[in-house]
Amino acid sequence: MLVIVPTFATSTDLAPLWGGFGQFIGVLTSPEMQSDLFPLKVLFGFCGIGFIIIIVYMLSHTEWLEWSRYGDAKDFLTAGQKILGITNQKNIQAWSKIKKGLNKDYEAQWKVSTIEAVTFLEKFLENAGYAGASLKERIDGISSEDVSNLEKLKQASDVYSAIIADPKYHLEKHKAEEVILDVG
Repeated sequence: MLVIVPTFATSTDLAPLWGGFGQFIGVLTSPEMQSDLFPLKVLFGFCGIGFIIIIVYMLSHTEWLEWSRYGDAKDFLTAGQKILGITNQKNIQAWSKIKKGLNKDYEAQWKVSTIEAVTFLEKFLENAGYAGASLKERIDGISSEDVSNLEKLKQASDVYSAIIADPKYHLEKHKAEEVILDVG
């Protein structure tokens, strides 16, 4: 037995609708309409290309794509390379030099390393936008919500001030290590 199913175009109820739709498509695809729409096609083509250029430019000049897609993985993979949230190679090398100074067996080098570490902290706080003329003022401007080891930073600042004020200040190695670990 053969069953014939009417198609959309030949259905008795929908035949006028299909015919009207067919006429509309015929008008849109006619050569006259296409020549009249050509300037609009060119305009929308340029707008589309312009929007694509703007999107590519914005994605390449902002950190949004990196932040939204790869930020967590990058942070996880480069965690050992970050110092105070800074991944700048010069800062990493400077911090490595500071830590190497602790391996020396004389107090003068420990003092130098401590001064460099606290100076590094001071520059970091200055770049982060904490106001103040001195390190002490910048640290006082930090809330305990922003930094978990605020008291240790204050102690590091005190040791730094003592070293600067008194060249004969006695600094033990474990105290220098503590200050540098607190700062870093």
